[in-house]
Amino acid sequence: MKLGISTWTFPWAFGFPNYPKPSNLFTFNDLLNIAKRYDLDCIQIGQNTPLHQYHEKQLLEFHKNAKEKNIEIQAGTDGVDPDWLKKYLEIAKMLESKVLRTYVKPENVKDGLNKVQESIRSIIGDFERENIILLIENAEYTPTSFLKKLVESVNSEYLRLLIDTANQLAVPEPLTQVLENMLPYAIEIHVKDYTVKRFDNLCGFQIYGVRLGEGCLDIDWLLNKLITGGKKDITLILEQWVPFTKTIEDTVRIEYQWGCSGIELLKRKLAELGLR
Repeated sequence: MKLGISTWTFPWAFGFPNYPKPSNLFTFNDLLNIAKRYDLDCIQIGQNTPLHQYHEKQLLEFHKNAKEKNIEIQAGTDGVDPDWLKKYLEIAKMLESKVLRTYVKPENVKDGLNKVQESIRSIIGDFERENIILLIENAEYTPTSFLKKLVESVNSEYLRLLIDTANQLAVPEPLTQVLENMLPYAIEIHVKDYTVKRFDNLCGFQIYGVRLGEGCLDIDWLLNKLITGGKKDITLILEQWVPFTKTIEDTVRIEYQWGCSGIELLKRKLAELGLR
């Protein structure tokens, strides 16, 4: 199995709108350096660091650095608007990304499967010609049955799915159902851990991220499902929901610690199974 990290592994370090910025904002090269240190295979760029906002010269330099470190770049964005995806297809080509990751926005879901299907059908030929896979992630408010039907109706090897282990909480769907619907068509997984805590007044629950291995996600169960499902070649990308603490610097420090321990845990688990 391949391993990677994302701009969503260290989102606080890259900065969030309407929050304090860390004194040393992360760059794509910081992500590359961490990936190189841990001998990872790829880094994925999410919509939290929009690639279209970078100049071509910056992207080419980023690509050069990644090539020198032998690390694959995966381009990412959001939505299914055909013109937007074509724009990002050009960016993916520039970065030699084998996939373009996106997700169906809530407003797209409201438009219905037929409208989303029309959008994907209108541009999937472009992805086939460029030999780049359009990779759709399960996101909040998107039932995985919707994604399953979408892939089956478009019927192209260049449309595949990315499983996130926590995003289905907003639907809600159990992870068992997510895997049942998505795993046959999935080539990547966002490995993300979380916990559920009851409010002191007993009126409801709150969900928040935790260090990988300390929450609700059963890593051993997940890896076994991948093995028995014939997915030994799937790519695992660590993502994190680190709660904001008192200061941005403390939050970034915790995020970095969680990220390093999460990478180490995944590498250890895969080594024990002979998968890496």
